Amino acid sequence: MSSTEQRDSKSVSLERERLAFNRTHSAWIAVQDQFMPFGNGQPTQDSIDEYYAAESDWKAAQAEVKHSSMEILIGP
Repeated sequence: MSSTEQRDSKSVSLERERLAFNRTHSAWIAVQDQFMPFGNGQPTQDSIDEYYAAESDWKAAQAEVKHSSMEILIGP
């Protein structure tokens, strides 16, 4: 893989990781907003499920970024 292809791959991985983080952050805020004093104190199961799904996606994206970084450092 050429250095340009590695850089492009890394950029795609970083963008995916950023979007996954933003989704996780938004889901966390949605859950927190359902607790007192903003909500009734009972987060919905849907909001909790969304948070866990977003967190899982973020962790997968982080692993992809780490893998891409290691590939660039030590080669394929």
